[in-house]
Amino acid sequence: MQLSCALNTLVEIIFNEEATYGDLLYVVLFFSFFWFLVFTAAAIIIRPFTYGKSWLVAAGERDYERGGKDFNKKIGLPSQTKEAFVESFMSRWSWTISLALQHLVGGAFCIPALVPGHFGLDHSTASSLACLGILSEMGWELEDMAAILYKRFAFANGKNEVSNTLLVVLAIHHSLTCILGLPAVMNYRNMSTLHWLCFDLQAAAGIAIVVIEYTKVLDIKKKSELLQFQTLTGLTLAFMVLYIHVQSIGHTYASNFSRCGMPIETGHFSL
Repeated sequence: MQLSCALNTLVEIIFNEEATYGDLLYVVLFFSFFWFLVFTAAAIIIRPFTYGKSWLVAAGERDYERGGKDFNKKIGLPSQTKEAFVESFMSRWSWTISLALQHLVGGAFCIPALVPGHFGLDHSTASSLACLGILSEMGWELEDMAAILYKRFAFANGKNEVSNTLLVVLAIHHSLTCILGLPAVMNYRNMSTLHWLCFDLQAAAGIAIVVIEYTKVLDIKKKSELLQFQTLTGLTLAFMVLYIHVQSIGHTYASNFSRCGMPIETGHFSL
């Protein structure tokens, strides 16, 4: 009964255009807990199908030779043997796949607000779903930052797991959404530029992670797998540059023309 009441409250807040900062924070905290459960479950479910498999071991060894052996030094962590690196590589695999899923889900929330007709939804509902993508991302970033801080400060060897350099980089990375997310939703909830921005960043990240992790498995010494590598990375680059960023810049630029009283076509033409 209490769970049902909490979920009903959550749904009401999500689609309430008059939601307060406190209301939105409630949704963010829900997603923090939700994504914690998803990542934990994924580690349990995915690991038996990947850990120790010959294809993943080979991918880890290639990643080590391609720069992985020097990566720890660059971020202030102790050097790893090849065996230790491969073990760590395999242990992170399920987490990385879950990360791709999390970003793709966040981007998918925005799609109804971006397509003409909004799949039959009214504009307010579609906008609320797009904003849900932002709140979902905030929730995951708070959860991930909490996990990083716990790993760093709760254990005696925490500095060997999360160096000062890595801590600063991740804190800066996560702070952007955590600082800007709620004010953006509160002030620009129905602005299509915000919906596109949320979709662009999360879809791009999700697709990039999927392609990166899949291409790590490819042995580019084999002609067929080299062709896969070239095709996937080429298409991903085209998607990032030619579609997401150019389209996003064009939309923002044209919107600014429209706000200045000029026809939106003028903005597109000028671009």
